[in-house]
Amino acid sequence: MEEKSKIRHLWIPVAVLTAAVPGLVALNLLAVSFSPWIMVLTVSLLIAACVLYVLRSGAGRWAKTLLSAVSAVMIVLGLFAAYCVPYWSSMALRDDRDHSRGYDAVLTLEEAQEDMAQMRSIVSRCHPAFIDEVPAPFDGAYDAALERLAQDGMITVNDLRREIQRTLSVLGDGHTSAYPHYDGQRYLKTIAGHKAEGRSLHAINGMTAKELFEERRELFCYEADSWGVLGLRDNLSTISGLDFLGIDPEGVEYTWVGADGEYVTDTHTAADFLPLDEYTAYNAQYSTGNGQTDSFVRYEIDAENDLAVLTLTACQYDDEYIACLRDMFTEVKALGIGNVAVDLRGNGGGNSLVANEFIRYLPVDTYCVDGYIHRLGCFMLDFTGDKYTVIENRRYTDLAFDGNLYLLTDSGSFSSAMLFAAYIKDNGLGTLIGEPPGNDPNGFGDIAEFRLSNSRLYMSVSTKQFFRPDRECTDRLVMPDVECGGTEAMERLPELLAAE
Repeated sequence: MEEKSKIRHLWIPVAVLTAAVPGLVALNLLAVSFSPWIMVLTVSLLIAACVLYVLRSGAGRWAKTLLSAVSAVMIVLGLFAAYCVPYWSSMALRDDRDHSRGYDAVLTLEEAQEDMAQMRSIVSRCHPAFIDEVPAPFDGAYDAALERLAQDGMITVNDLRREIQRTLSVLGDGHTSAYPHYDGQRYLKTIAGHKAEGRSLHAINGMTAKELFEERRELFCYEADSWGVLGLRDNLSTISGLDFLGIDPEGVEYTWVGADGEYVTDTHTAADFLPLDEYTAYNAQYSTGNGQTDSFVRYEIDAENDLAVLTLTACQYDDEYIACLRDMFTEVKALGIGNVAVDLRGNGGGNSLVANEFIRYLPVDTYCVDGYIHRLGCFMLDFTGDKYTVIENRRYTDLAFDGNLYLLTDSGSFSSAMLFAAYIKDNGLGTLIGEPPGNDPNGFGDIAEFRLSNSRLYMSVSTKQFFRPDRECTDRLVMPDVECGGTEAMERLPELLAAE
C-alpha cells in the first residue's frame, strides 16, 4: 500500500521541478548570478522525474500527456534562457548597482585570472563576432594579458581593468568595454571653474589629449578615434582615471585653453582631487543654485531667425519626449517656422525609437532604417531584409513639417544618437552639421551589462551587429554634410539658414 502511495504521488516532484525552472530564470535575471549548470542540473532532474512519472505512476494518459508537455516546454525554456538569452546573469533587469572595489584595491593572481576567464566567457557567449570561433586577435591579446598579470608583483583593480581593456579593444567595438563604478570617486577640483570660464582641457604634462591617446589607445574600446579621445578625457578628471592611464597625480600639469586662444597651466597634487560632496561644495559658485537639472529634451523657438531648436542630450523614449516633440511641432506650425534643428551633440545614445518618433512629423510615407543580426547563443537571427529595414511612417499628418531640417552632431553623439543621424542622412531628410558621430553605423551594439565577480568591475557586451540604412554607402562613419568642430556647429547654422 505504501509503495502504491509513493507511485501515485510521483507527479509532485515533476510539478515542483517544472515550477522551479521559470523560478530560476526569474531569480537569475532579477537578483542572483549563477552558472548555467544549475539550470542543467534542474532540467536533468526534471527529465528523470518525468520519465519515472510516465513509466511508474498510475495516472491516466491525459494527465501524463499534459504534465509531460508542460515540463517539456519548461525544459526548453530553461535551457534557452541559460545558454541563448544574452541577459543571463546580467545586470539588465536589476536595480543592484554595487560599487566596484577601489581602483587601488589589491587582487590575488587567482582572482584576476577568474575575472579574465569570466570576461572571456561572457563575450564568447554573447558577442556576434564569436558565433563561430574566438577571433584570433582576441585570443592573442587574452593570452598576453594573462602573461603580464602573472608577472606583476602586485595586481590592483586598475591593473586588471587595463588588461581587460587591452583584450577587448582588439574587437574594434565601442560598445564592448569594461568600466568601474567606484565609491568615493575623487575629482579634480578646478575643472568646473575652468569650464565656467570657457576653457577646455588642452594638454596634460605637455601632451595633448590626442597625443596621449596615441600612446595609450589600446586601453580604450572605440570605432572612431574621436570617441577614444573622449574616453581618455573622462579619465583625466579623476584620480582613479590618472592611475588607470599610468599618470602620477603628484605634480601633474593641466593646460587649459580659452576661446581667445590663451593658455593657462595649473600644477596639481593628489590633494587637489576631492570626493563628490567636497567637489560640489568647492564649486558651489558655479552652480545654478536652483537645485534642478535641465531636462534631457527641450526646445527653443527663434522666431526672428525662423528656427526651432530641439536639444536632445539622451535618446530617452518616453512620455516626456513624445510630449515635447508634439509641443514643439504644434508651435512650429502655429508660427509658420520653416527650419528645425536637432542638437545631438554629446548625446550618448539610448533608445533609437526617438528617431522614429521624430520622423513621424516629416512628409515621408516610408523610410529605411538599420538592419541587424541578433545573436542568441548558437543562433543568429537575421533582420536585414527589406521587410525589416523599409518601414511605413505612421505620420502625424496634422502637424507635418515640410521645412528644412538640420542635425548637429559631434564625436560624443553615440549609439542611438548616431542612428538618428544615419536615418536622416541616409534617407535624405535633412542636413548634418558638425563632426561625425562616435561609432560605426555598420558596427556592433545593443548591449548586455555584467559585473565581474572579484573586482566588481562592470562590462558591457554587444549582442547585435548593425548595418546602416544606406547599404551602398562606403563611409566608415556617418559623415556630416557640413563638417566643422562640434563646438562650432551651432555657429554655422545661421550661415546655412541665410543661404537658403
